[in-house]
Amino acid sequence: MNVVFLDGARLTDAKDVFDAFRASLPFAEPFADNLDALHDALTSLTEPVGVIAVNTEALKKALGRRAKGFRRLMDDLKREMPTFSFTDEPFRS
Repeated sequence: MNVVFLDGARLTDAKDVFDAFRASLPFAEPFADNLDALHDALTSLTEPVGVIAVNTEALKKALGRRAKGFRRLMDDLKREMPTFSFTDEPFRS
């Protein structure tokens, strides 16, 4: 399983979040810094993916206006992809 570890205390903005995915996962193609592109990139992977988020209040601040959409994306991917998991501290936007 490929794992993305998102520590909100170490991420300052949404670009940092997208870069964490890029650094952790073997994407075949580059993707833009937006949630739709991240969705497409994640659903293109064939191996299991786990996302672990900690310090989620800081992560929400880093994501800014994208925080609710990010949470929705993680929840959608858990339903769409049997090989995707998302684990976090309480993260409600």
